[in-house]
Amino acid sequence: MSSIDTLGKQQLRTEATRDTILDAAVRLYHEQGVAGTTVSAIIAASGIGRTTFYRHFTDQDEVLDQALRRDFDSLMAEFDAQRFEHSSLEAQIVEDMVWFVRQMKVRPALSLLFGPQKNQFVDRINATLDDLASAGMTCVQ
Repeated sequence: MSSIDTLGKQQLRTEATRDTILDAAVRLYHEQGVAGTTVSAIIAASGIGRTTFYRHFTDQDEVLDQALRRDFDSLMAEFDAQRFEHSSLEAQIVEDMVWFVRQMKVRPALSLLFGPQKNQFVDRINATLDDLASAGMTCVQ
């Protein structure tokens, strides 16, 4: 086995471990809230050791930051892959904005930004996004 193969496998293991920790943390954040989730709880839920946790993250704030970044990177990759061409630049801008607003609530870590009280606000926005798109098109014309 070449050293490149070994490095590739090590990188995959590292990414898998990070994802396991991030997934466990996001699950706990939804169940217990961000403030109610401890590093010890994340370690227990992810099934890794304390040393392994600290090999990947410095603290709970970095875990939250990386979970948000992972969701946002995924969101951007999906956006780039699904982009549709619309009839005008204005329609493109409005439709893209509507897509982003709809996606924010369904991403596990990004949805944390909308907490229980804020989810009601997002629900109201989602219920009227078609009207928002129509108003946006009217404004740009």
